[in-house]
Amino acid sequence: MKIKFYIFTPVLILLMILLQTNVFGELSAITNLGPMNEASANFAASKGADGKIYVFGGIKENGLGSSGVDSSDDPDTPAFTVLISGTGSEIAYTLSVVGLGDGSGVITDSATGGLQISCVITNGVATGDCSEQYTPSSVVTLTANPLEGSAFMGWGEGVCSGTGICAVNVNSDILLTATFNTIKDLPDLMGTWTDISKKVKKNKYIVKGKLTVQNVGTQPADKVTASIYLSYDQTYDSSDTYLGYKNFKKMNVGKTKSKSFKFKFETDPAGYYLIAVIDPDCEIQEIYENNNMPVSDAIPPPRLLTDPLDNWHWRADVPTLSFTDIVYTSNTFVAVAPSTNMLMGGIITSTDGYNWTMRDSGDHDYLNGIAYANGLLVTVGNNGTILTSDDNGETWIRRTSGATVDLYQIAYGN
Repeated sequence: MKIKFYIFTPVLILLMILLQTNVFGELSAITNLGPMNEASANFAASKGADGKIYVFGGIKENGLGSSGVDSSDDPDTPAFTVLISGTGSEIAYTLSVVGLGDGSGVITDSATGGLQISCVITNGVATGDCSEQYTPSSVVTLTANPLEGSAFMGWGEGVCSGTGICAVNVNSDILLTATFNTIKDLPDLMGTWTDISKKVKKNKYIVKGKLTVQNVGTQPADKVTASIYLSYDQTYDSSDTYLGYKNFKKMNVGKTKSKSFKFKFETDPAGYYLIAVIDPDCEIQEIYENNNMPVSDAIPPPRLLTDPLDNWHWRADVPTLSFTDIVYTSNTFVAVAPSTNMLMGGIITSTDGYNWTMRDSGDHDYLNGIAYANGLLVTVGNNGTILTSDDNGETWIRRTSGATVDLYQIAYGN
């Protein structure tokens, strides 16, 4: 019996073989373990004097390794487990770059020495080192550099998108498209969001912001408008909610205009984003058509701060969390909350109460209480969690409590 299979380099492979009684032919099998190196192994089956069926296996070609043996006394459907270790011949995947457009540019990767792509694209034709082979799971970082008179328009759909750096995880053969176009004598509209704020008034959530649009092209733009949407994921698509629009009218070369917005919501939009789609009907031909959808910072949640105790102010620069406890050290506020996808272990710190920093506690359990004394912060949480910090909450160490119950409060006593 001969079985061909795939193995890691090096690794132990557990192979299950099913045989019918008195049928010892040649079988072929492949282990379903992901990208691997290829090798061959011999498997011989025989019936011993004790009535058992024996299977012997070992590496044969394209590598070195150990052998294994197993037996079965099931005469009908014997099952065998043969443990083999070894190395096989290395495999590689090909990453290739091709070009589109009427412009010129160079695609390079960040590798230092060894394999390195350096691909020149001119009028859609790719020359130079535009294809390389990489071992499985290699991460290749590609950068597009337009030549004078050209602009990089973006990566092709699939592996990467947009105009930024493209990080490729090479786990298969990949064909990547890069488009360069010549810079034309046209307008080019860009935008930025500033002054995003939120307050609650008469059970309404009021969000304010300022949108600034600039024409950085070489020709004026007429009838410039911008549509505003509310988005939960910073990406403009059909799931976004239309909020309204502003008319920026004619914008000459180098001109900058700002418009203020105010929107009312029935429910809290904290954590959502404002997206402006400049020239939403694509009536203005621009140099770049993919840089006119500015996204705001996340709409903030309200936050209370005392200044002094009879004068409270909303603070909106902390994450949307249900904080459970807070203490003040000699110079830092430290608050704890349940763990979330955004904040691991639920800890934030601030030295002034205005600006807050999320801290990684290294723990996934809910944190319920915190205390401070003698330069040491101690927080407790679910499943017997106890964490300590001696640097004002910047780093944390998990302590062994010996408890598995949820801990809710901690206090310091002399």
